[in-house]
Amino acid sequence: MAKKGKLSRNGAAAEAPGWAAIEAACRRIYRGQKPVHYGTVVSYLFGGPDPLDGVSIYKSLKPRPHWHYVTYGFTELYRKETPDPKISGFGFELSFRLACREISKKPPTWPLGLLNNLARYVFDTGRVFTPGHHLDCNSPIALEVKTDLRALLFTRDPQLGAIDTPHGRVQFLQIVGITADELDVTQEWTSDGLLEVLAADDPMLLTDLKRRSLLRDRGKANLTHERTMKEGSSCGVIYNDSSRWDVRKGKPADRVELTLGAKVVQRFVRLLRGRILHDRDFALQSEHGLAVFKPARHGSWRAKKGNELLIGVTPELVHAIQDTLQPRRGKYAWAGLDNFTFKVVPTQIKDQEGKVVEVIG
Repeated sequence: MAKKGKLSRNGAAAEAPGWAAIEAACRRIYRGQKPVHYGTVVSYLFGGPDPLDGVSIYKSLKPRPHWHYVTYGFTELYRKETPDPKISGFGFELSFRLACREISKKPPTWPLGLLNNLARYVFDTGRVFTPGHHLDCNSPIALEVKTDLRALLFTRDPQLGAIDTPHGRVQFLQIVGITADELDVTQEWTSDGLLEVLAADDPMLLTDLKRRSLLRDRGKANLTHERTMKEGSSCGVIYNDSSRWDVRKGKPADRVELTLGAKVVQRFVRLLRGRILHDRDFALQSEHGLAVFKPARHGSWRAKKGNELLIGVTPELVHAIQDTLQPRRGKYAWAGLDNFTFKVVPTQIKDQEGKVVEVIG
């Protein structure tokens, strides 16, 4: 993205009413402040590298100094093109609050790449983000800065909230950087629960690259553990690229082998505890189909038409799986779940250029 000027206020209202509505929402917070703005040189539609039309960056000193990045491009900025009159485009724009020093004069540009990567994912897949979503970045969120933050949470921007535009409703989703063990908390407990603990000290949910995990604080760690054990997990689906199964006909009974990537194994075990032991089901969802795990009195499995696999899991099975299943290639089976094999395969972690940087399992 290149640093550039924006449309004039009157021009924006006439040529880009969606853009003007976002700009007006920011102006209500940052009265009189002229943001630093970066825009695209060549449109994504015409082969340009950046999906977003622009990102504006504001400086805020409250409650502590930070840069506030706001995107333009997930919604319909210029004309109405989607059929739903109530929602503009994908229905959201992203924001990001990066902690800084009060004397800082120039906002870092690395978040522009992060925001464009998120936009590229949405544009290419059609999948949208909503409050409570989380995303494992598989690496530090800022590659050029030493930080423990390796994942993102999505929540409603505490100041921008949601607005109505001529093209429909727009919600501002703020991305929040979190550590790998905090990401584990979102899966075994809830994203909202983690955000609640973070917001107790930081109501604006700034991303501070120097922040250490909240689990290093004994009081916060104990609170998180107690509520996790009491409330269980709100995460009902693990979206992944690897889960699939193969049913093999035989006598006296059919057999099934369920395959899962090593990187997903620990999340799978956490959800067994957080869902099944709280009498809730959950699923592994991939392009190959849906594998649903349900609380049951007896272990069982059944393949349904439409590429769906149902697995009944007892509390005893949960503990057996937890004790033995490892994120390491191999095959696993448990007494009480007859003719069922769990196969773990290695997971390749790739960088933004598609180069394999790590193999798990």
